[in-house]
Amino acid sequence: METNRKSILGIILIILGAYFLLDNLDVIDIYIPWYFFTWQMILIAIGLFNLLTGNRKAAFVLIGIGVFFFLPEFFPFDVYDFWPVILIFIGVSFFLRNRNTSASSSSNDNSFDDLTVLGSNEKHITSQEFQGGKASTLLGSTKIDLRETQFSGNEAVIDSFTMFGSTEVVVPVEWEIESEVTPILGSFEDKRVAGRTASPGAKKLYFKGSVIFGSVEVVN
Repeated sequence: METNRKSILGIILIILGAYFLLDNLDVIDIYIPWYFFTWQMILIAIGLFNLLTGNRKAAFVLIGIGVFFFLPEFFPFDVYDFWPVILIFIGVSFFLRNRNTSASSSSNDNSFDDLTVLGSNEKHITSQEFQGGKASTLLGSTKIDLRETQFSGNEAVIDSFTMFGSTEVVVPVEWEIESEVTPILGSFEDKRVAGRTASPGAKKLYFKGSVIFGSVEVVN
Protein backbone atom coordinates (compact mmCIF):
# COMPACT_ATOMS: atom_id res chain seq x y z
CA MET A 1 0.00 0.00 0.00
CA GLU A 2 1.41 3.34 -1.03
CA THR A 3 2.44 5.67 1.75
CA ASN A 4 0.14 8.67 2.17
CA ARG A 5 2.54 11.59 1.94
CA LYS A 6 0.10 14.19 3.15
CA SER A 7 -0.65 12.13 6.26
CA ILE A 8 3.06 11.82 7.07
CA LEU A 9 3.61 15.56 6.59
CA GLY A 10 0.49 16.34 8.63
CA ILE A 11 1.65 14.18 11.54
CA ILE A 12 5.09 15.84 11.52
CA LEU A 13 3.58 19.34 11.54
CA ILE A 14 1.13 18.44 14.32
CA ILE A 15 3.95 17.07 16.50
CA LEU A 16 6.13 20.15 15.89
CA GLY A 17 3.23 22.52 16.50
CA ALA A 18 2.26 20.77 19.73
CA TYR A 19 5.85 20.83 20.97
CA PHE A 20 6.35 24.57 20.34
CA LEU A 21 2.95 25.42 21.85
CA LEU A 22 3.57 23.43 25.03
CA ASP A 23 7.09 24.84 25.29
CA ASN A 24 5.83 28.44 24.93
CA LEU A 25 3.25 27.80 27.65
CA ASP A 26 5.97 26.31 29.92
CA VAL A 27 4.04 23.04 30.10
CA ILE A 28 7.10 21.07 29.04
CA ASP A 29 10.78 21.79 29.19
CA ILE A 30 12.53 19.50 26.72
CA TYR A 31 15.88 20.55 25.31
CA ILE A 32 16.30 20.08 21.56
CA PRO A 33 19.81 20.68 20.14
CA TRP A 34 20.22 23.84 18.03
CA TYR A 35 21.21 21.98 14.89
CA PHE A 36 17.68 20.63 14.51
CA PHE A 37 16.64 24.14 13.52
CA THR A 38 19.19 24.88 10.77
CA TRP A 39 18.68 25.09 7.00
CA GLN A 40 20.93 22.04 6.59
CA MET A 41 18.59 19.98 8.75
CA ILE A 42 15.62 21.21 6.73
CA LEU A 43 17.24 19.80 3.58
CA ILE A 44 17.99 16.51 5.34
CA ALA A 45 14.43 16.30 6.70
CA ILE A 46 12.95 16.89 3.24
CA GLY A 47 15.34 14.27 1.87
CA LEU A 48 14.25 11.73 4.48
CA PHE A 49 10.61 12.51 3.71
CA ASN A 50 11.24 11.75 0.03
CA LEU A 51 13.16 8.59 0.93
CA LEU A 52 10.25 7.31 3.02
CA THR A 53 7.80 8.02 0.21
CA GLY A 54 9.85 6.33 -2.52
CA ASN A 55 11.60 9.20 -4.35
CA ARG A 56 15.15 8.04 -3.72
CA LYS A 57 17.01 10.19 -6.24
CA ALA A 58 15.77 13.47 -4.84
CA ALA A 59 16.31 12.11 -1.32
CA PHE A 60 19.98 11.28 -1.89
CA VAL A 61 20.70 14.70 -3.43
CA LEU A 62 19.05 16.66 -0.61
CA ILE A 63 20.51 14.55 2.20
CA GLY A 64 23.96 14.73 0.58
CA ILE A 65 23.90 18.54 0.32
CA GLY A 66 22.58 18.91 3.87
CA VAL A 67 25.18 16.58 5.38
CA PHE A 68 28.01 18.20 3.39
CA PHE A 69 27.27 21.67 4.78
CA PHE A 70 26.71 20.24 8.25
CA LEU A 71 30.21 18.75 8.55
CA PRO A 72 32.04 22.04 9.44
CA GLU A 73 29.87 22.32 12.57
CA PHE A 74 31.44 19.14 13.94
CA PHE A 75 34.83 18.85 12.19
CA PRO A 76 37.59 21.49 11.89
CA PHE A 77 37.73 22.22 8.17
CA ASP A 78 36.55 24.94 5.82
CA VAL A 79 33.64 23.68 3.74
CA TYR A 80 34.43 26.16 0.98
CA ASP A 81 37.70 24.36 0.26
CA PHE A 82 35.68 21.31 -0.68
CA TRP A 83 32.77 22.90 -2.58
CA PRO A 84 33.81 21.06 -5.84
CA VAL A 85 32.61 17.88 -4.10
CA ILE A 86 29.08 19.12 -4.78
CA LEU A 87 29.79 19.13 -8.51
CA ILE A 88 31.16 15.59 -8.25
CA PHE A 89 28.12 14.51 -6.25
CA ILE A 90 25.73 15.96 -8.84
CA GLY A 91 27.72 14.33 -11.65
CA VAL A 92 27.53 10.95 -9.97
CA SER A 93 23.78 11.41 -9.47
CA PHE A 94 23.28 11.43 -13.23
CA PHE A 95 24.65 7.90 -13.39
CA LEU A 96 21.88 6.82 -11.02
CA ARG A 97 19.36 7.26 -13.82
CA ASN A 98 17.44 4.22 -14.92
CA ARG A 99 19.48 2.55 -17.66
CA ASN A 100 16.29 1.76 -19.55
CA THR A 101 15.59 5.47 -19.90
CA SER A 102 16.60 6.96 -23.22
CA ALA A 103 19.13 9.78 -23.04
CA SER A 104 17.50 11.51 -26.02
CA SER A 105 14.67 14.04 -25.76
CA SER A 106 12.29 11.53 -27.35
CA SER A 107 11.46 8.17 -25.78
CA ASN A 108 9.00 5.32 -26.27
CA ASP A 109 9.72 3.79 -22.86
CA ASN A 110 6.69 2.78 -20.80
CA SER A 111 7.99 4.63 -17.73
CA PHE A 112 10.64 7.15 -16.77
CA ASP A 113 12.69 8.16 -13.74
CA ASP A 114 14.37 11.52 -14.36
CA LEU A 115 16.50 13.73 -12.14
CA THR A 116 17.21 17.36 -13.09
CA VAL A 117 19.66 19.40 -11.00
CA LEU A 118 20.89 22.90 -11.94
CA GLY A 119 19.65 22.61 -15.51
CA SER A 120 16.73 21.84 -17.79
CA ASN A 121 15.32 18.60 -19.14
CA GLU A 122 12.75 18.04 -21.90
CA LYS A 123 11.28 14.65 -22.67
CA HIS A 124 8.83 13.69 -25.43
CA ILE A 125 7.25 10.32 -24.69
CA THR A 126 5.52 8.33 -27.42
CA SER A 127 4.90 5.04 -25.59
CA GLN A 128 1.62 3.28 -26.44
CA GLU A 129 1.63 1.42 -23.10
CA PHE A 130 2.59 4.25 -20.76
CA GLN A 131 2.47 3.42 -17.05
CA GLY A 132 3.79 6.62 -15.44
CA GLY A 133 7.05 7.80 -13.99
CA LYS A 134 9.03 9.94 -11.58
CA ALA A 135 10.37 13.45 -12.15
CA SER A 136 12.68 15.08 -9.60
CA THR A 137 13.65 18.71 -10.23
CA LEU A 138 16.02 20.72 -8.03
CA LEU A 139 17.09 24.23 -9.06
CA GLY A 140 16.04 23.58 -12.66
CA SER A 141 13.16 22.88 -15.00
CA THR A 142 11.58 19.74 -16.41
CA LYS A 143 9.14 19.46 -19.32
CA ILE A 144 7.38 16.19 -20.19
CA ASP A 145 5.26 15.94 -23.34
CA LEU A 146 2.65 13.15 -23.23
CA ARG A 147 0.42 14.22 -26.12
CA GLU A 148 1.37 11.21 -28.27
CA THR A 149 1.17 8.76 -25.38
CA GLN A 150 -1.36 5.99 -24.80
CA PHE A 151 -1.88 4.28 -21.43
CA SER A 152 -1.49 0.56 -20.85
CA GLY A 153 -4.80 0.83 -18.94
CA ASN A 154 -7.06 3.74 -18.09
CA GLU A 155 -4.79 5.30 -15.47
CA ALA A 156 -1.17 6.36 -14.98
CA VAL A 157 0.72 8.04 -12.15
CA ILE A 158 3.42 10.72 -12.22
CA ASP A 159 5.34 11.09 -8.97
CA SER A 160 7.06 14.47 -8.93
CA PHE A 161 9.34 16.30 -6.53
CA THR A 162 10.07 19.94 -7.40
CA MET A 163 12.16 22.28 -5.26
CA PHE A 164 13.27 25.76 -6.36
CA GLY A 165 12.27 24.92 -9.92
CA SER A 166 9.42 24.06 -12.25
CA THR A 167 7.87 20.94 -13.75
CA GLU A 168 5.59 21.19 -16.79
CA VAL A 169 3.58 18.27 -18.15
CA VAL A 170 1.86 18.56 -21.54
CA VAL A 171 -1.21 16.35 -21.92
CA PRO A 172 -4.24 16.06 -24.24
CA VAL A 173 -7.10 18.33 -23.22
CA GLU A 174 -9.56 15.43 -22.82
CA TRP A 175 -7.53 13.66 -20.11
CA GLU A 176 -8.76 13.80 -16.54
CA ILE A 177 -6.23 15.11 -14.02
CA GLU A 178 -6.25 14.30 -10.33
CA SER A 179 -3.69 15.81 -7.97
CA GLU A 180 -2.41 14.53 -4.64
CA VAL A 181 0.62 16.82 -4.77
CA THR A 182 1.59 18.47 -1.48
CA PRO A 183 2.55 22.14 -2.08
CA ILE A 184 4.78 23.85 0.50
CA LEU A 185 5.17 27.49 -0.52
CA GLY A 186 4.66 26.21 -4.07
CA SER A 187 1.81 25.46 -6.45
CA PHE A 188 0.15 22.81 -8.60
CA GLU A 189 -2.02 24.11 -11.46
CA ASP A 190 -3.98 22.60 -14.29
CA LYS A 191 -3.68 25.35 -16.91
CA ARG A 192 -5.45 23.65 -19.79
CA VAL A 193 -8.22 25.49 -21.64
CA ALA A 194 -11.21 26.47 -19.54
CA GLY A 195 -14.53 24.71 -19.89
CA ARG A 196 -13.09 21.28 -20.61
CA THR A 197 -15.04 18.21 -19.55
CA ALA A 198 -13.69 14.70 -19.29
CA SER A 199 -15.58 12.31 -21.54
CA PRO A 200 -16.83 8.92 -20.21
CA GLY A 201 -13.93 6.50 -20.11
CA ALA A 202 -11.37 9.29 -20.40
CA LYS A 203 -7.79 8.55 -19.42
CA LYS A 204 -6.92 9.64 -15.88
CA LEU A 205 -3.47 10.92 -14.93
CA TYR A 206 -2.69 11.06 -11.22
CA PHE A 207 -0.06 13.41 -9.82
CA LYS A 208 1.62 12.62 -6.52
CA GLY A 209 4.62 14.07 -4.70
CA SER A 210 5.49 17.52 -3.38
CA VAL A 211 6.50 20.96 -4.61
CA ILE A 212 8.55 23.34 -2.46
CA PHE A 213 9.30 26.91 -3.58
CA GLY A 214 8.39 25.97 -7.12
CA SER A 215 5.57 24.99 -9.44
CA VAL A 216 4.06 21.99 -11.20
CA GLU A 217 1.86 22.84 -14.19
CA VAL A 218 -0.33 20.79 -16.51
CA VAL A 219 -0.81 22.35 -19.95
CA ASN A 220 -2.02 21.28 -23.40
